[in-house]
Amino acid sequence: MNAFACRCACFGTLLVLLAGCRTGGESSGDMLRKQNMELQSQVAQLQKDASELRAKISELMGGASAASGATSTQIAEATPRVASIEIDFLSGPTADSSAPPQSDRNRTVAVYIKPLDGRGRFIQATGTLTVEVSRLASLIQDDQSASTAPARLLGSKSLEPLQLRDAYRSGFTGTYYMVELPVPAAELQPPGQILLRARFSDAITGASFEASRIVGLR
Repeated sequence: MNAFACRCACFGTLLVLLAGCRTGGESSGDMLRKQNMELQSQVAQLQKDASELRAKISELMGGASAASGATSTQIAEATPRVASIEIDFLSGPTADSSAPPQSDRNRTVAVYIKPLDGRGRFIQATGTLTVEVSRLASLIQDDQSASTAPARLLGSKSLEPLQLRDAYRSGFTGTYYMVELPVPAAELQPPGQILLRARFSDAITGASFEASRIVGLR
């Protein structure tokens, strides 16, 4: 093999090796760009957190009213607060496409909570939320237990303020706080009904609100 052919062969081998390194994994440049994007995302989130913290400090110091010239009464009247809560009609057992349920297997009951202001509009809330799922007893006349045990508690969950904030959801189905509770699959067999109950304690005003909804099992 002459020198020219040898150089061509070496050059071709080098290209193959470079191509293999490029397609077989990330290059150092790709890794740096990825790390840079992650750092930028973290910085943006920290800036948002800092901005929110400054707003909270300004609220505590009374800076908002002084800057706008508005009286504290006007601000209090214009500031929305939770006036009620409701359980959305989408709440209930999630779809189950598996085999017939067994008593040792759980399904999920999703409960969608909407805090509402005095004008009936969704409002983000700060406080503690407790959700319960119960199975309603059959109202058959021959069922003697129905009069003494109309509902049997299947599960409950409480969310503290930070957990409630993380439960916020917004999408094409609406805006709400979502709470998921595991329930024995055998308890969700139709026919029958489950009772959903929610209780919210407002950490800002100290007020408490309750809501309930009956969901038919299908």
